[in-house]
Amino acid sequence: MERTRESAEKCRGSSPRKKAKVAETREGEQVDRLSSLPDSVLIQILALLPTRDAVKTLMIPSLGRLWDQTFILDFDWCAAHRCSQKLCNDGPFEEQFGRFVAFVDRTVMLHRSPRVFKFRLKINCSADYLQDRNLPRDPEEDEEADNRTQLMELLDSWLESAIQRNVEIFDLDFIACGFPGFFNRYVLPPSVLRSNSLVEMRVASCSLKFYPQSCMKALKCLYLEDIILTDDLIESILSTCPVLETLSLKDCYGFSRVSCESQMLKMVIVSPDILSEWKIEVAGPYITSLSISGWIERMSLGNLPSLHDATIDICNQFCCVPDDYLLVKKVFEKLHHAKVLTVHDLPILVTMIWELLGCQCPSSNWQCLVLKTKLNKWHLPGVANLLRNSPSLETLDLHIFKGELPQTPVRDSWLIWYKFDEDNYWTAKDHSFSCLRTGLKTVKLSGDVMKDTVLQFVQFLLGKSLVLEELIIFIGTKDRSIKDGELKKYKEKVFHFPVASHKAVVRFR
Repeated sequence: MERTRESAEKCRGSSPRKKAKVAETREGEQVDRLSSLPDSVLIQILALLPTRDAVKTLMIPSLGRLWDQTFILDFDWCAAHRCSQKLCNDGPFEEQFGRFVAFVDRTVMLHRSPRVFKFRLKINCSADYLQDRNLPRDPEEDEEADNRTQLMELLDSWLESAIQRNVEIFDLDFIACGFPGFFNRYVLPPSVLRSNSLVEMRVASCSLKFYPQSCMKALKCLYLEDIILTDDLIESILSTCPVLETLSLKDCYGFSRVSCESQMLKMVIVSPDILSEWKIEVAGPYITSLSISGWIERMSLGNLPSLHDATIDICNQFCCVPDDYLLVKKVFEKLHHAKVLTVHDLPILVTMIWELLGCQCPSSNWQCLVLKTKLNKWHLPGVANLLRNSPSLETLDLHIFKGELPQTPVRDSWLIWYKFDEDNYWTAKDHSFSCLRTGLKTVKLSGDVMKDTVLQFVQFLLGKSLVLEELIIFIGTKDRSIKDGELKKYKEKVFHFPVASHKAVVRFR
């Protein structure tokens, strides 16, 4: 009888662990599995939580003594008052902010770990925002003390505390969910710019002042956003960070060039702000990766002989007037020698204009072309233009987004002038591009691949690519918007398309 019971349990898939758990429940015991883990593992777990949640584990006996030993401190004002959900249910807004500041100050003070790997702070410290906020005060302090001055002092102390414990990553956003201001910004303390431990620093909406003693010997990645810069300040950054590999300048203004002779600087990311008054020149003999976006008509690309991959995007306020898209054309021309080019939605619309107007564009050496687009009617001529001018192309990678109309507020004022038959675009005229005859071997498609324009493009590529070896269509397994019946019909259509290359293989993943 016992053997029969044991065999029945095996058939039901009962595991020793489940049986043990049942036995424990019957005996009324409560097992604390966390307490059996070593402290090092528990600290790793706590480090994955926002600091406000890690502190709450104080109420758990097996964790309460460890929260102050985590090596990551993460404070987010937006998460604290849930601005993304428009929720402020914990009292008046100014009281919430005061409690948040007090929480950060108290936590930094009580934190005992001798090392801080990452310190992240997201807080709004603009002058207008702080005007009516009630911050915690020392009883002996003058009641009329300026809120902003007090917060600036607290910020200095928090950052200084992290510096003293050899912080390696700073992620500092001093505007959070507010609106950027131009005056009375928080000034990053000199101790930050003298740190020998910082490896990566992200800073948004503050002021930078480099001093003669400034030197960040270990800094490899620097990301600046919404910061007023000058050419001299850029030079100071590059000269005082000898191992800097990545420099990102997003929505920064006041400077006109980023030029570096350092062999270490490999990646540059520039997104000019609307307030940029001058052309911004980017040059560097050892830069291998370049990403430009925003108001790129204000960009001027200089000597970039080592460039391997480039990414180009355009601000959604781009008007596509002749002068502007000719400036963008110059940017494309300067990137002709890159091996990998990533083009986003709006730049493809610019190349659409060149194609429909018959503009002559120089051929490029791009071996891999990555297109991130909605691939609607208006993008077809742009894609054709890029293929036409990529005779060395070997890999085409398309990421298709949902949606139909281009993301530009003035689309109707200029797209209306260009008319063509999108349903028969690829068959209505000769599109025998040289890359399809001699180079294109791999095609990848992902995203909204069920679009008719995508299906037509797949048919065109299979029928025209003479050396194609692989066409991969990524169908997300978690995409519930695609019904099984629709997917089956889609696959049947693709597999019945004529194929020009005897080596071509179509795969769905």
